[in-house]
Amino acid sequence: MASRVGCPSALNTVGGNLISHLERQGGWSIVGLSRRGGVDAGAVRHVAVDLLDREGTANALAELTDMTHVFYAAHQDRPSWTELVAPNLAMLVNVVDAIEPMWPAIARFFELEVAPPLPMSLADVMADKEEVWNEMVARHGLRRTPYREVSSWQFGDFVFGWDYDVIADTSKSRRAGFHEYVDTEAMFLSVFQDLRDQRIIP
Repeated sequence: MASRVGCPSALNTVGGNLISHLERQGGWSIVGLSRRGGVDAGAVRHVAVDLLDREGTANALAELTDMTHVFYAAHQDRPSWTELVAPNLAMLVNVVDAIEPMWPAIARFFELEVAPPLPMSLADVMADKEEVWNEMVARHGLRRTPYREVSSWQFGDFVFGWDYDVIADTSKSRRAGFHEYVDTEAMFLSVFQDLRDQRIIP
């Protein structure tokens, strides 16, 4: 079975050469992403999408959740280094969220609907929710856990509020023989299930 790869910015120099290389190599099913699209041929299918449009990207890539690889070559230039961050980070996040959507799985676990992103400060929004928490504990028969011990909302703000990208390369550990890994979605669902089993969350 061919590996299925997504290549954002399939028409720029890097993306185009990468696709040509993968075609010559064989064994790849290639999906090229670009604003203008392209002509499908052989193992290459093109999808026209504006990666800065979050909703449009999610709709255009909704069927591509079986990707085995993403070779990310998209880039938007800006006059200064500071201005480069926002659009390029947004494109990367939009692609990853569309191809590997984790929030729907988390929403299903809690039997909730997925809502559009809503920027907020958790420390501010959750500051007055102790009474709501106590009502949830009583309603669902949860273990009595003081609200102050439920979560560190400030830490949540720190983790979810980064305005820069983090790229981690684990290839060195794999070359050393450490091939096992934990799927991110499975890890979160396992943690939530453990908290549910302990009657900490409903």
